[in-house]
Amino acid sequence: MDFDARALHIYIDGNCWKNLGGPGGTAAPVVYPLDWDRPDELVDYQGFLETNNQRMELRTCIFAHEWALEAAEELGVQRFQVYTDSKHVYDGYSWMLGWSRRDYYSLSGRPIKNDPLWRDLMRLRKKLAPRVRIEVCLVAPQVATEKAACAHVFHLCVK
Repeated sequence: MDFDARALHIYIDGNCWKNLGGPGGTAAPVVYPLDWDRPDELVDYQGFLETNNQRMELRTCIFAHEWALEAAEELGVQRFQVYTDSKHVYDGYSWMLGWSRRDYYSLSGRPIKNDPLWRDLMRLRKKLAPRVRIEVCLVAPQVATEKAACAHVFHLCVK
């Protein structure tokens, strides 16, 4: 996926230090196109007492889609690019079309983990499809983390 200077960019990141469970956080800053002359802003950050990395990454992607759904018309945006360092979210974003056809089971017949979150994301994706183009792009971990470092801060705040 190529960087589009005219698209609105949302950098998402989720964090949970003890990946099998514990406190975590999410953050989603928005970077507006340069010709908008509008300052970038942090549109979401949350802390959770009990979670894991996959849930945090998914929740942040869901938020990005919710925000895009609400903001698209007001801002006049036709293209969003969501940047994540989560291979799980990036791969799952393309796989979930097949999962939804199989009632959220994998090709091998196993249930998908966190299927309520994937269902929410799919619902939002379908709502957005007729209005705007939204793409999920994989970036190096340091890029997303630099843009969304608040995920780590909120993880520390809920300890």
